[in-house]
Amino acid sequence: MTKEDILTILKEAKVAHVRMHKCAEALAVGSESCNKDIPISHHDCEFGKWYYSTGLLLKFSENFAPIEAVHEKMHLIYKVIYKKAMPLIKRGIIHREGFSNTRKGKEIDKLYDHFRQTSKLFMSAVTDLENEISAMSSIQIGAKMLEKKYIYIV
Repeated sequence: MTKEDILTILKEAKVAHVRMHKCAEALAVGSESCNKDIPISHHDCEFGKWYYSTGLLLKFSENFAPIEAVHEKMHLIYKVIYKKAMPLIKRGIIHREGFSNTRKGKEIDKLYDHFRQTSKLFMSAVTDLENEISAMSSIQIGAKMLEKKYIYIV
């Protein structure tokens, strides 16, 4: 795994995150337009698959571990939004005037606000790792992996 590979994966994670954010927002306002493609589990998205496999090579970084909790939390909140909003969307309830003033509407709005806050933390955590990796040479990255015995031979 090269420095360029790592940076590409981190950039792709940010792009996928923006898409997930847009889908959570769509659910919160009553649209199911893009939600079939968003993995519910943090292990099933492309970033999660990488994080829990070759991404583990970056365990040497103090910026690596904090990503896990916020990534998992983001997916959990999305899952709750999805499970609460989809039945209402399917029945057309979420589109009714005044829905946002109902208990369920306020609950979904609150969840979406929590999702937005968590997604900011995720973006910040990924950016911190990205900045750290960018500042290192490929040789430094390889040496850190070797030093921690996280070397991965392709």
